Amino acid sequence: MNKKKIPHDPNEVLAIVNEKDEVIGKATRKEIHTSGVLHREVCVYVLNSKKELLMQKRKDNGYWDDSASGHFPFDSTYEDAAVRELFEELGIKIQKEELIFIAKDFFNATEKINNRIGQVFLVKKDVKIEELKIDPDEVMEAKYFNENKIKDMLTKENCITGMTSKILKKYLLGNLDKY
Repeated sequence: MNKKKIPHDPNEVLAIVNEKDEVIGKATRKEIHTSGVLHREVCVYVLNSKKELLMQKRKDNGYWDDSASGHFPFDSTYEDAAVRELFEELGIKIQKEELIFIAKDFFNATEKINNRIGQVFLVKKDVKIEELKIDPDEVMEAKYFNENKIKDMLTKENCITGMTSKILKKYLLGNLDKY
């Protein structure tokens, strides 16, 4: 029997890491977000041949976010998590070899205790919106945006998540043509 994944499952066991991203323990998502310990997250962006980024609108807060992202089990790698998150949230199948490493950075959220090290990946792939298999428990919609539209969205309040805003400004915008 297939067990349905619970989005943001408070009982999912995640890795606790130090500043060098070395696993030093494990705890549930709820315990991690209550205590504020450092943990891992992966962020993936799909870039099509028109140099547009695929973004998803989150169901939990209505903000635009990366193509797919998430915390992941303590015994998983960033690459495994990137492949899994793209498939779970949008139905996009990729191989680990398609992942382009962009960055590893520290992120924290002011709206809740969520201190994490995140790895950011890019996937160059033309995926039609109508072919996506969106997870309705996590995603309201998905859309492609060009760089100018994203820059405009970044000027608006309550439009793009804080972590995604940081990634777009620091690593992606102004650099899409090199991919």
